[in-house]
Amino acid sequence: MNRWIIPAIAVGVAIFLLTERGRNAQDKVSSNLSDWVEKLLHVNEAVQDKLQKAQSALEHFDRALHETQN
Repeated sequence: MNRWIIPAIAVGVAIFLLTERGRNAQDKVSSNLSDWVEKLLHVNEAVQDKLQKAQSALEHFDRALHETQN
């Protein structure tokens, strides 16, 4: 029973993409894809900056902690 589920879904998606509504959805997704990728890259850069700041703060805290122990 489970062997036919994935092929049936694939056929259903293929049939949907052949319809006018499916082509419109595909065009909309493909036209917005570059915008989504660009936004994702900006989010990635922001997260990288936050992680670098957190790493720097932890290193500073670690150095201060070791200095007080010596």
